[in-house]
Amino acid sequence: MFLPPLPLGEGRGEGGSTMSREMKTLILGYGNTLRGDDGIGVIAAQRLRQAFGDDPHVQVLALHQPTPELADTLSRCDRAIFIDASVDVPEGELRVTALAPGPDAASPSTHHLSPSALLDMAKLLFGSCPHAWLIAVGARDFACRDSLSPPVAAAIEQVLAQVRQLLLTPSPPGRGLG
Repeated sequence: MFLPPLPLGEGRGEGGSTMSREMKTLILGYGNTLRGDDGIGVIAAQRLRQAFGDDPHVQVLALHQPTPELADTLSRCDRAIFIDASVDVPEGELRVTALAPGPDAASPSTHHLSPSALLDMAKLLFGSCPHAWLIAVGARDFACRDSLSPPVAAAIEQVLAQVRQLLLTPSPPGRGLG
């Protein structure tokens, strides 16, 4: 069943997917913490949630994978930062890419719904999408284990620093690209 979006300024309560209009930045870290380096996004998001605490202007989500339901939440923020593991980046290194809404295409992400496709859904379904970036962390070890490889674990502090840098970067006027 499809539910219409709530008006701006209204929330769905604790744990709901919609943030109020005061919410400016959404950080989404995703991956599978039981598949080695794939868990970097979730682990980074957990650390960022601790760092930002109750900041009303930043919402941090740790997810197994991005889902279409996030389009509504994305449509209500000014910027979004996605964090994920990537096999296309050297192990333990970061690649930061500005994102634009667009159809899902072949992606270095290990997940089926790309951030660009999710931004596209937000724009098409709800009329707006945020300025967005992907922080891709180079990963190689996706074995069944609940810990990161040493190079990827060492990159967590770089991820946190990069998120802080993006938060200090003024967003251009208006909503996201596209």
